[in-house]
Amino acid sequence: MTWKKWLLAGYLVALFLSFLVRQSADSPSIPVSNGWQEVRLPSGVKIAYQDIGPAEAPTLLLIHGSPMASSCFDRLVPHLEKNYRLIIPDLPGFGKSYSNDLPSFSVEAHGKYLAELIRKIDLREITAVGYSMGGGVALHLEEIEPDRIDRLVMLSSIGVQELELLGDYLLNHVIHGLQLSFFTATRELIPHFGLLDRFMLNRNYARNFFDTDQRPLRALLENWEKPLQIIHGKRDKLVPPDAAREHHRIVPQSQLDWVPGGNHIALMQKPAEVARLIAIGMKREPVADPARIKAAAEPMKNRRIDRTNGGKAVVMSLLGLSTFASEDLSCISGGILVARGVVSYSTATIGCLVGIFLSDIALFLVGRWCTRLITRLDFIKKKVDSFKTTSRRAWLENNAAKLIIASRFVPGSRVPTYVAMGASGISITKLLIWLLIAVTLWTPLLVGISAFYGEQLLPILDRHEKLILPGFLIVLILGATLMRLLALLATWKGRRMLLGKWKRLTGWEFWPASILYLFVLPTLVRLAIRYRSFTVFTAANPALPCGGFAIEPKRLSLNALKPSGNVPAFRPVSTIRDVEAFLAEEKLTYPIVLKPDEGERGRGVAIIRSQEEAETYLNAIPENVIIIAQDFIEGKEFGVFYYRYPHEETGRIYAITEKLLVTVTGNGHQTLEELVLADSRAVCMATFFLNKLSERRWEVPEKGKTVVLSALGTHSRGAIFRDGGHLNTPELTAEIDRITKHFEGFHFGRYDLKVPDAESLENGTSIKIIELNGVTSEATSMYDPVHSLFQGVKILRRQWEIAYAIGAENRDLGHRPASIGELFKNYRSFQKQNKFEAP
Repeated sequence: MTWKKWLLAGYLVALFLSFLVRQSADSPSIPVSNGWQEVRLPSGVKIAYQDIGPAEAPTLLLIHGSPMASSCFDRLVPHLEKNYRLIIPDLPGFGKSYSNDLPSFSVEAHGKYLAELIRKIDLREITAVGYSMGGGVALHLEEIEPDRIDRLVMLSSIGVQELELLGDYLLNHVIHGLQLSFFTATRELIPHFGLLDRFMLNRNYARNFFDTDQRPLRALLENWEKPLQIIHGKRDKLVPPDAAREHHRIVPQSQLDWVPGGNHIALMQKPAEVARLIAIGMKREPVADPARIKAAAEPMKNRRIDRTNGGKAVVMSLLGLSTFASEDLSCISGGILVARGVVSYSTATIGCLVGIFLSDIALFLVGRWCTRLITRLDFIKKKVDSFKTTSRRAWLENNAAKLIIASRFVPGSRVPTYVAMGASGISITKLLIWLLIAVTLWTPLLVGISAFYGEQLLPILDRHEKLILPGFLIVLILGATLMRLLALLATWKGRRMLLGKWKRLTGWEFWPASILYLFVLPTLVRLAIRYRSFTVFTAANPALPCGGFAIEPKRLSLNALKPSGNVPAFRPVSTIRDVEAFLAEEKLTYPIVLKPDEGERGRGVAIIRSQEEAETYLNAIPENVIIIAQDFIEGKEFGVFYYRYPHEETGRIYAITEKLLVTVTGNGHQTLEELVLADSRAVCMATFFLNKLSERRWEVPEKGKTVVLSALGTHSRGAIFRDGGHLNTPELTAEIDRITKHFEGFHFGRYDLKVPDAESLENGTSIKIIELNGVTSEATSMYDPVHSLFQGVKILRRQWEIAYAIGAENRDLGHRPASIGELFKNYRSFQKQNKFEAP
């Protein structure tokens, strides 16, 4: 096994052991010591709490927030315990009340659990002190048990939805959903043996925020008629001070006390001051003068989060950081914030713009500082290698502006382009200027379009709350797709690339084989039933392993056919010495062909024109891959599909495929890239051709010069297949019969051959066999663009009918078909083999 497989196996074992450890410790018992008590509530939930201070003193119920437990009150308790009876629970799911098995972690659910607790221990005349998320719990608790709660202290507490995070339930719910997804994935996919379950930032904390709906809290506050004290820090960055001001406004009898210099953890920073303020508040009586009652009835004026203290900085930071994950989705998210009225257009645009600018610089620096590491990635290595030459680097310097602007509009180009620029060593000054220009052009446009369409789509999500998270993600994905589509349509290259993709999508000849075989599957099932075997077709060619299914060693068939005199010289090679010896022995010169002994669809095949190219190719060979050197034969390439029933002396040619190479002709002013994109056929394989051309894509061929885009007669490598059935003659059939008789045990498959011209093929002369393919080869004439999908499937079905019939006849003659296990093993070996691509 390779080190990657060992690493994967070790990870899976560790993950399984971690799961077993966590399962055995998922429901730990609650320690009842050091003042802690345990109660099982009527709902079945266990809750741990402390009961501290004089029993006859006024009762304070201290309710912690999330992700903290009751330990957040540890510094405050010494300042309160002499004068108050303190009931300090760990809310279910946290601290000593830890549990993963709760139907809900919301503030409303926690309010219900606390209601059960105070009934269980019969608490009355309670002052609830709700810290952070605990303020929401306290409000719901009073709603459930109004006769037991006398007062409320909101300590750095949450409240109205409009001033929480992004100020909008839909958007906040999406953020909390993404957060929950992250912590769930972390918990389940990292072998942590339970350590992360008790870590403060865990899945329970994320569930608390995701399950909570803060929208009802405004109504609870507006209807609050009891004493209410609000204690807050003006430096609080988690719950903005404006939230405290709004709570104070809508509860006219409330008292707002600021902790001098306090932030969100003022109860830990300045516990004595917080305790003093609580003591003062306990002595106050609620007073609501007419002016405050009138102010409480007015609607909220400050609904935009970027108008609150620090709100603009928070939104800009969130959007900026998110651009490091996805620039487009961040801009779309910013546009949706604008559509919701949460932030201004300028706030969203500036946040995204700064983030994109910094993330692009980061990509450049990664290329500059981590070249060795990142060039192991093939899609970046190709660009870096093409930029290393002096001429290409000079070209890059001169065209940096064009590349940077284009990368904003061409999907998938940004990362490799910027990293390659960094690795190639171009000037950072020019890069920064054009990066700023590109970002300034792109970002306002994307945010603006997203805001416009967001206004149309978001009301639909509002009406279907249960679909908010998946719906929001769908809106983001659709928005990103639309933006990229518009970006592609804005340029000629983009439009041509889209046209090529459309042609591949609508032209069935480009579809994956797996889709085509869905149409053939009923025929395969019928044949398996008819011949009482699913694998009988593997007996069609007893001379080949599994009849030539998946893995077909080229040496086996070429050696068998060598006595016919129609096989070009070939030899397995592994070093440049082997290649030179092969050339000397066979009295050959370059070009030659190098290809894997076991390969398919032209993978790893290369026409080698010099010793340097041969060395480059051989140095790139993965371990355990056998390479064959073969004489390169000039001429036209054809595929001849042949079959012969065992009881017959002569066979038949089922199909002939004429293979045409795609070429473009220079006009003296267009680059190869432009010529490829302008050609009606080449554009279908534009991505493949442009990758193959690499740095040559910017060459400008002379007028009238023909450039071959791919020298291999393979459909997946760009060749055009034409139906050559009209070339079938008795002379050709006789010659293929003669050649085939040298390979006893071969009855069904396709010869890939070369001849000087079509007339030679018809006459059955000057034929050179390049390869022979077994039962999984295809009558590739079906890929002629003139054939409809129905005609192509018909050809493929008939081919399999012949294979099954020949296999059944050979079975009757004593040749055993492969078992399903052998077939599966052969296919797995094929899948495991290195998918070597020629450099």
